[in-house]
Formats: sequence, structure tokens, C-alpha cells
Amino acid sequence: DSKMSGSANKRTAPGAGAAPSLRLEAIASMTLLALQFGMQPALTRQYTPPTTCRSAVIITQECVKFVIAIFMLSSSGQLKPSLEGWTVSKWLTIA
Repeated sequence: DSKMSGSANKRTAPGAGAAPSLRLEAIASMTLLALQFGMQPALTRQYTPPTTCRSAVIITQECVKFVIAIFMLSSSGQLKPSLEGWTVSKWLTIA
């Protein structure tokens, strides 16, 4: 097809010899996620009073992260494409 750009013809399938490259945004997101994942337990222990039900704090944190993720996907216009074809059985299989 004459309408295809030259760069579209240079794409290779994953694992076909081309080294995959990550965008800076992806690397930054994964770095921040790793920091959050590593620091959350220590921060929760340090700043949560002993009388507080820690499981409730953890559930609240996870709910807040879920809401932020939905907001970010929605604001970037990626919510609908991300949910297309999503099913509970696929989610359980991947998990």
C-alpha cells in the first residue's frame, strides 16, 4: 500500500531479534511504582497508630490507588481501550 509510511514497514514482532525499547515515561512510572511498593509497608508501620486496624488502612490505600489509576486512565483517554475485551476470567487467568 502506497499510503504506508516507511517506518511502519520497519516494525518487527516482539522476540524477532529487535531489542525492545521502553519510553522514558514507562521507566519513570515503573521506578515510582517500585519505590511506592517498597516504602509503603515501612511508612504504614511508622505513621499508623498501634490502635488502628492496619488491614483497614491497607484496604483504604489500595482503594485510593485504584481510584487514582482509573482517574489517570480516564484523563489520558486510555480507560475505554484498556477495558475493551476485559473479563473477570481473563483477569483471574493473568493474576
